[in-house]
Amino acid sequence: MTMVGDARQDAVAQDTLVSIGVPTFNRPRSLARTLKSLLDQSWKNIEIIVSDNASPDPAVEQVMREFCEKDSRIRYFRQADNIGASKNFFFVVKQSRAPFFMWAADDDYIEPWFVERAVQRLRQDPALVLASSEAQYVTPEGELLEFLPEGEAFRRPLAKGPVDRLRHMLKYNFGNLVYGLFRKEALIQDGEIFWEKTGLLSLNEIPILLYVAYRGEILVMPEVGLYKQAPAQVHAQVKWELRGGRLPAPCRLSSWGAIKGTWRYHSQALNHIDSALALLPLPDRERTDLQAVARSGLLRHFLYLLLGYKPRVRHAGG
Repeated sequence: MTMVGDARQDAVAQDTLVSIGVPTFNRPRSLARTLKSLLDQSWKNIEIIVSDNASPDPAVEQVMREFCEKDSRIRYFRQADNIGASKNFFFVVKQSRAPFFMWAADDDYIEPWFVERAVQRLRQDPALVLASSEAQYVTPEGELLEFLPEGEAFRRPLAKGPVDRLRHMLKYNFGNLVYGLFRKEALIQDGEIFWEKTGLLSLNEIPILLYVAYRGEILVMPEVGLYKQAPAQVHAQVKWELRGGRLPAPCRLSSWGAIKGTWRYHSQALNHIDSALALLPLPDRERTDLQAVARSGLLRHFLYLLLGYKPRVRHAGG
């Protein structure tokens, strides 16, 4: 099937390299599917950087050797020791050589047009620093779950200043934004990956997305281009986040341990937000206001989880 824009790409854009980083650990079957979807991209000028975090299963290295023999666009690194998930995420960025970069999880896959359309959006609008698409959740067994428009609030650029973009991100953030295509410069502050610069060895996506929002505009295309593997319980909670109502039974805080763990997670998220905002060149008053927005939002979210109910939401954007 010929993708829209292929001919134009051949004419004007073959010089634009895209780096795709794949941190992986011990999932040879899904890794093979991920790599196939990346190699099948209509945008051919790519480098795929795979960092195996010392997987004990030898099948991971076998999969990588087979793919490397077939396609020279793959660069394979195997860590001698497990360096932790976050450092593995940082590692693939550091190895990238292109002006555009994206992460790909080793259990996800994307449509053949994903990279091409994202590159086109970034080339068309210099204010954009991140272009992505909607995602479809898929169970580990391969069942497609109900589509949820998480990216509705990012359908078009906000066309406002950095503080307004930060407020918007604090209100509408969702984790799948991390798997879009970035201008790599929007991930870097003073020569360091901003995520790493915060000193937080966690894969909480909030610090990097706040920095990206500070740097420029974010766009989520309405088409489903990303397929995200997740248990049905994760899908159920995302659906509740978007629509409100009664929290599904499997997602409820049914024990004192679950309540404490959820409170600890929200406290950690707030710490991550404070760390990210502290590194942004903002006036003190605006930073304080943004911290207050974050605190009220996280506290409200925790109370909704505690009560097992959230007021009905008409739409995700606005």
